[in-house]
Amino acid sequence: MSVANKAKQYFVNKGMTDVAATGLVANLMRESALNPHAVNGTSGAYGLAQWLGSRKRALFNKYGNKPSFNDQLDF
Repeated sequence: MSVANKAKQYFVNKGMTDVAATGLVANLMRESALNPHAVNGTSGAYGLAQWLGSRKRALFNKYGNKPSFNDQLDF
């Protein structure tokens, strides 16, 4: 199963419609190419959703400085 399909299935299993999950995964692909450790060189945004500010701090507080792909899907 591809990474994109894994992410989509995760969100469908959480109750999202197929269309909503597809849209969310498409956005994550645009943000980070589904790389959970992507870092924006300009802003310092991190991870799948390019977390910044208080959300980035909350992510790191919950999962440490290298949250996994699954951790970030859950977050």
